[in-house]
Amino acid sequence: MSEVLNKTEEIVKKAKALGADEIIAKTTFGKYRQVRFSNNQVDITVAWNDYVTDVALAWKKRVVATQIRNFHNVDASIERLLGLAKVSKENPMFGGFANGSFKYAKSNADKRLQDLEEPTEYVFEAIGAAEKEVGSQIDSGGILFTKFEDVYLVSSEGPIGVDSRSAIELSIRAFSEREASGHSVECSSTLKDFKPSRAGSKAGQIAKLAKNPKIGDEGVYNVVFDPLIFGSLLSVWAGMASAFSVMVQMSVFVDKLGQKVAPESVTIKDNPASYSIANCVLDDEGVPTKRERHHRPWRA
Repeated sequence: MSEVLNKTEEIVKKAKALGADEIIAKTTFGKYRQVRFSNNQVDITVAWNDYVTDVALAWKKRVVATQIRNFHNVDASIERLLGLAKVSKENPMFGGFANGSFKYAKSNADKRLQDLEEPTEYVFEAIGAAEKEVGSQIDSGGILFTKFEDVYLVSSEGPIGVDSRSAIELSIRAFSEREASGHSVECSSTLKDFKPSRAGSKAGQIAKLAKNPKIGDEGVYNVVFDPLIFGSLLSVWAGMASAFSVMVQMSVFVDKLGQKVAPESVTIKDNPASYSIANCVLDDEGVPTKRERHHRPWRA
């Protein structure tokens, strides 16, 4: 795949030749599979490959970005992007892309997800686990998705890196009755740690508990969030904590610098854990990822 790295580097060279101050090009070659199922049966299985190059360009503190697919119309895309930069407003906070030469850790990607032969077996394992909880009257549906990506990054400021990333995700909803259902997910960066029966069992348990609902008494209650919904809330909240989101006024933390925004029990840490489906050895500027110190965000 060195040819892909060479093509990615050519994009950087062309942009510099046209007058860009700084540029980063990141090409992702991905192999993807998706299995959709309903009524306890597989409806469709599809597999596809995709090339996409994310390009970020800076010109006189004006930062713009675009995507180029399959390396088509590279010259025209770079010319349009540079033209867009020249009519954009200056970003006074832009301090330049990361520079230097780095060494990267070995990728933890699971190569078995590169050419998965029987993805449907994981679907039926989840359905079987849900059936054990609910019984033969169960009706279930959902999606299984797998990916294996090779990533090639080249920056005009020095970083050049190659990475591989893998993930498998299952979402299942089980019905014990027409109006009684349960939902669960199972995600992993490797097949070794992927347990579809865990998601099926949980979806079935919730579906069984959802039968014969009763009206509750009005009042104030403590709420315990399931990790699935709490994770979704935390993802939105953490995204708003990024400097970029605040800068473009798309965050609840705008104008909150120095103010208390969370209880002292909250701790956030940046950790590219191997089990995470977002695991990577380099970030979008080519800087090696690592576990950072704890961040206590009770003050913005």
